[in-house]
Amino acid sequence: MQEAPSLSHVMAIPPYALLEAGEDPMDDAFALTPEAAPELRPGYRLQWGPAQEGYVLLYPEGRVTLNQSAAEILKRCDGNRTVRRLVDALQEAFPGADLESDVYEFLGAGHAHGWIQSRGRS
Repeated sequence: MQEAPSLSHVMAIPPYALLEAGEDPMDDAFALTPEAAPELRPGYRLQWGPAQEGYVLLYPEGRVTLNQSAAEILKRCDGNRTVRRLVDALQEAFPGADLESDVYEFLGAGHAHGWIQSRGRS
């Protein structure tokens, strides 16, 4: 059985490599605050990949195989749950782990790669 790539492997993709030519990932005024509500960008879908024995992020030009940590974060990026609630849910699911900085780092990288956008909350 092949081991899923680590988060560092997933994040090694060059920034903006998955964006359409000329698309600016900052056009949605991404603000990674506790009240932001991240969601997958249109055209991206998270699903279980039986061949990969793990979650994959699908997009029109291909896919990214995710490790369990990345999948757990993206499963909660529904555009309704704030980053604060997302971190709280992960802390509840994985007690004893201090995940907040990892979640912020992953969300920032996910946005830089063009996977996620944010709905701001006032």
